[in-house]
Amino acid sequence: MTLRPITLAAFVLAAVSTAAFAAAPGRAKVYTAVVAADGSFSRGSTGATSALIAAPSSYQVSFVDKDGLPVDVRGCTYNATLGTTSTGVNPPGVATTAQRTTATNAVFVRTFDMTASPVASSFHLQVACP
Repeated sequence: MTLRPITLAAFVLAAVSTAAFAAAPGRAKVYTAVVAADGSFSRGSTGATSALIAAPSSYQVSFVDKDGLPVDVRGCTYNATLGTTSTGVNPPGVATTAQRTTATNAVFVRTFDMTASPVASSFHLQVACP
């Protein structure tokens, strides 16, 4: 049964290689935010803030650098999913993302239930910039 140590070694090597790749200079900068249904920032990367806007299911998440200057996220990719700010699970639903037209350092997020009706919900957002 020599396969188990080889498999484990390959798994460890893959995990270490992935971590080294993600941390290498010149790689994407990733920003994260966990936002409560009321629009308050729960946790995430340094510089992430949030505010409830427009309607109960519409959010804007903004990003600033360590000096408080806006981070331009227009050329980045956005990924959001419904998720809680602590323990438990959200009811099923979806979150959509878009570039914020009025702020270069912000992402627009809308949350919906499974019937596609707008609903206020907490969510997790990841922004990856080149």
